[in-house]
Amino acid sequence: LFMLTAVALFALMDAGLKLLAPHYPPLQVAALRGMSSLPFVLVWVLCTATMRSLLRVHWPLHLLRGVLGIGMMVGFVYGLRSMPLSTAYAITFVAPMLVTAMAVPFLGERVGPRRWTAIVVGLVGVLVVLRPTGEGVATVAGLAVLVAAVCYAASAITVRMLAQRDSSQAMVLWFLVLLSAGAGLLAAPDWMPLQGSD
Repeated sequence: LFMLTAVALFALMDAGLKLLAPHYPPLQVAALRGMSSLPFVLVWVLCTATMRSLLRVHWPLHLLRGVLGIGMMVGFVYGLRSMPLSTAYAITFVAPMLVTAMAVPFLGERVGPRRWTAIVVGLVGVLVVLRPTGEGVATVAGLAVLVAAVCYAASAITVRMLAQRDSSQAMVLWFLVLLSAGAGLLAAPDWMPLQGSD
């Protein structure tokens, strides 16, 4: 039930990104996504974690995950500016398959023939979904969403590595802090005033 709720909230968040994408630069939308989540996460973290567990973490992996998160958000938001949400989602369906493929060299996990077959079938399925629309990966927006999917997959691998040594609170907190600060600094020169309705 928690996972279903989380997926539903992700879908609502992405719908919000789709509404904001035409009006603001992608970096600004990425920064706002992090900043709007941060207060809620801070309350949870301060109630459930110790300062030591938040500061004694594997910083290089957290920084890498922050960079990947910025790339993921910017690519996805950029793609949403000119393509339907359904098409963007179809492209991102490659992400779980990429996670499985990346788990072999980076995590040393064994992927059997059945899973490789499922990956190939899944990739063919994504191509079938994209073909009727005519606005898939062959566009700049499609490539941006594909880059976002690759960043997401790589980020998922870093989460798996971080989970062996760092707390859930530290992983969520530092991801949002790095996303907010990194995207915010990069967005600052072109920052647009927020409309009240947004």
